[in-house]
Amino acid sequence: GYDVGPMRDMSRHTPDGKLLRWRLAAENHKQGVAQLPEGGLVPFLIDWSLNELPHPSETSPAGCRLVALRAQHPDPSAVEKVLVGLGATSCFSRDESSGLCAAFGPTPKLEAVLETPKALVTLSGDLC
Repeated sequence: GYDVGPMRDMSRHTPDGKLLRWRLAAENHKQGVAQLPEGGLVPFLIDWSLNELPHPSETSPAGCRLVALRAQHPDPSAVEKVLVGLGATSCFSRDESSGLCAAFGPTPKLEAVLETPKALVTLSGDLC
């Protein structure tokens, strides 16, 4: 399994004064870039179940849509094992050759493809 670390209760007030609440597990992401879980491909976790308001994705401005999230890593099987344990495999596009969430590559890398009102936009970068 994968230890997500402690959960912290968090909140903020929305512009109309309502309290937005969530829990965050991100301790594993505070150690510096070189120590990020699986080179930064393992996400920190947010639990919205405490929230009584609509999910922020339902009230945010529209206009962009995530089309694909692709990853590469020197050990794609290790990344897959953690993502399976977290139930996060559906967040990533599958590598065509291996069927895993991450393709083989020399360094951890993420690529997001966004559909915007004007065109598809690709954001990518090495994580370490």
